[in-house]
Amino acid sequence: MLRKALDSPARATVADVDQLRIEWERIRTLVGTRRTKMQAPPRVVPANPPGLADGVELLAALLQPECAVVRSSLGLQRVRQVSPVTANAASCRNPS
Repeated sequence: MLRKALDSPARATVADVDQLRIEWERIRTLVGTRRTKMQAPPRVVPANPPGLADGVELLAALLQPECAVVRSSLGLQRVRQVSPVTANAASCRNPS
């Protein structure tokens, strides 16, 4: 498929060094001036967010019911509890 695309007459012409340099400078100036374009409204910014470790524990607790539903719908047996430290999508599948 690559060979076909390279041999195609519709293939774009190769840019010369000056064109590439102009395009690179345009991209560099755009990337260099990035700034926050939007901010969340104050009503949705958490006032006292939990720390990372506490957040992982909270996520693990929230994932338990969903994991149970997935397991029961797939006919999987519950082999182990999801550890708060390893709460992730992989913990919803049946461990081998």
